[in-house]
Amino acid sequence: MSRYLDRRGFLVGSACALGGCASLPGLGDSGIEKTPGTQVPRDVPRTDATAERDVTVAAHYYPWYGETRHWQGSYEGTPALGRYNSRADAVVEQHVAWARQAGIDAFSMSWWGPDSWEDTTIREHFLPSADGFPFFVLYEMTGRLQADDDGVIDFDRDGNRAQLRADFEYLAETYFGEASYRSVDGRPIVFVYHPGTLNLAGAYGEALADARAAIDADPFLIGDLAGWFPLVYLQPEWVEQFDALSAYDWFDPSSIGFDFVADESFDHFRNRVEDHFLQWQLIAEDTDTAFVPTTMPGFDKGHDDPDPSTILTRSPERFRELCSLTADYLDPDLRMAFVTTFNEWHEYSAVEPGEAFGETYLDITASTLATAPETRTDLDAFGRVDLSFDDAVTTPRRLCLWVEAAHLVADDDTVLRAYDVGDPVREPVFTRGAFPVEDADGTTFRWFGGPTETTRIYADADLLDRADQLVVRARPATTPLTTTVAVDGDETDERTLRDGSPSRHTFSLGDG
Repeated sequence: MSRYLDRRGFLVGSACALGGCASLPGLGDSGIEKTPGTQVPRDVPRTDATAERDVTVAAHYYPWYGETRHWQGSYEGTPALGRYNSRADAVVEQHVAWARQAGIDAFSMSWWGPDSWEDTTIREHFLPSADGFPFFVLYEMTGRLQADDDGVIDFDRDGNRAQLRADFEYLAETYFGEASYRSVDGRPIVFVYHPGTLNLAGAYGEALADARAAIDADPFLIGDLAGWFPLVYLQPEWVEQFDALSAYDWFDPSSIGFDFVADESFDHFRNRVEDHFLQWQLIAEDTDTAFVPTTMPGFDKGHDDPDPSTILTRSPERFRELCSLTADYLDPDLRMAFVTTFNEWHEYSAVEPGEAFGETYLDITASTLATAPETRTDLDAFGRVDLSFDDAVTTPRRLCLWVEAAHLVADDDTVLRAYDVGDPVREPVFTRGAFPVEDADGTTFRWFGGPTETTRIYADADLLDRADQLVVRARPATTPLTTTVAVDGDETDERTLRDGSPSRHTFSLGDG
């Protein structure tokens, strides 16, 4: 059950819409140079995690199979159980046994509304046969709320807000009280599946707040908000309603930035996923939420779309590598990970045993993901720089500053770090206000800005402590543009940019 993000919002208002892209001065004119390179693993600092609690592994689970349900549709592979019925006691018992063998602690169960096939299956068949195996609900937003002709779910429509509230009331009354319902610190978990952030509109944050207020329980909401898309499209008021951020999956070939064929360049795909894991772990740190990374054995809907760019071929080696990567980015407090999926055969993302691979993927899950790693990402090794702007040009994107390169410079003019903005490895980590990478005449860059007119950058904390200046090769979208710089929350400089052409701009970072 994957969703490919709608690209239309990403492609509106390209850099050339403001002019000045047809011919750019040589980068050497500003003393800042861009260095070409290929995707390599990012050198991420690690810290000891041996004293932290064990990992919780949850697998997305689909209770939708029946004699006349789903098997008649297209799917890849053959389950070891054949075309089974999700309501059969023996099937539920075997699935639970396999999950325990794999070190899976809970099923995130796809739910499509009161009295739906899936709802009835969970209540009347899974729960009585599952021997108390923990579960929680995966709320299928696309199956519950009304979308317009463009596929956008608008929460300014009374019907959608009322439906969301009614669904939460039903879940609280029907499931939250079950002894096997999984919780975090006594709060029942709900995974909210989204159709992509560009396909949400209106007061979604208020709608979630209303749904929460309608029930006595205080659910622990995990939002399917993470992904390859730019953070400028993620509304802060949405994030405020969630306790954790995750992605149903990280294979999203229609997303902007997914400019390669993952099946042909798996190492490149893996390294880009690590970039996003680090980015979203820092976003979670920013927003006082947790980050839940996700692994998957592969993805293949070739029966529906033979385009090779939409396929991630399964292999035990690839899955082992993605599981290890996922374990490396566990949240230091929540320590939770998702497997996508236990049994989604339409997309061939199941770890459930099949004729072609037996129990291989269960064994890999147990040995690499369900075992607590000895180290984790050292978030304290990163420092924060905020650039805030007093104006923007609407295209309709809110564009403030065009940036293609940046240097951290010591007080003796030594370049401590040269960042190539637009190169995923050679640029710092952006967690707010950075639009997708663009290219003009072979030069990559990003626009800074967005709805909050603030861009947040994370860089090596030690380098920031030693740096005296941030020097950027940039062009304001409008002039004059006042830019305020803060390091770890402390304002260090304010400059008014008046030159509308690409040029060198220097900002103080403090005493260095």
